[in-house]
Amino acid sequence: SSGINAELPLRPGENCWTFFIDRIRTTLKVVLCFSPVGSTLRVRGRMFPALINCTSIDWFHEWPLEALISVSSTFLEEVDLLEEDIKPSVAEFMAHVQITCNLKSQQYLANDRRYNYTTPKSFLEQIELYKKLLGTKHSELQSKMDRLLNGLLKLQSTSSQVDDLKAKLASQEIELKQKRKKYRLRLCVDTTA
Repeated sequence: SSGINAELPLRPGENCWTFFIDRIRTTLKVVLCFSPVGSTLRVRGRMFPALINCTSIDWFHEWPLEALISVSSTFLEEVDLLEEDIKPSVAEFMAHVQITCNLKSQQYLANDRRYNYTTPKSFLEQIELYKKLLGTKHSELQSKMDRLLNGLLKLQSTSSQVDDLKAKLASQEIELKQKRKKYRLRLCVDTTA
């Protein structure tokens, strides 16, 4: 309230609005985030030169190895499909892949003068892709294991049915042999009589 009276003459409605606009001009900060991937940033820079001339550009650099491991470990804590002793190794491998990709991108730039950007977003996408593939492959393997178990159960039941049929066949074979003997005896008795 004291800032309003000290800075502007005393017209209440207009005074408040002018004070508001002045305060917004001095304190409002706008953050625009553009990815350097593709031609979008270049095209917008040409269309709107004030984006380049009248702004402060913060270029975000590569994450260090410890940060990559920490981020991947944090995201892998949510995954229940991995055993706890494997998670640190997977987190280190993900960090290794990102760093290797950054090094290969620098070699690609030196050799072919073409940019390949690996951003923190691409690292997070790599983690999400890993989690998605892990879930997909786990469900595929689970369904294959269920099919295998179902097949084994059917083989066991079929085997027991075959054993039952063999036992029945053996008992029926014994009965058949006895009936043949009786029939042959009758035949012999009938032919002799």
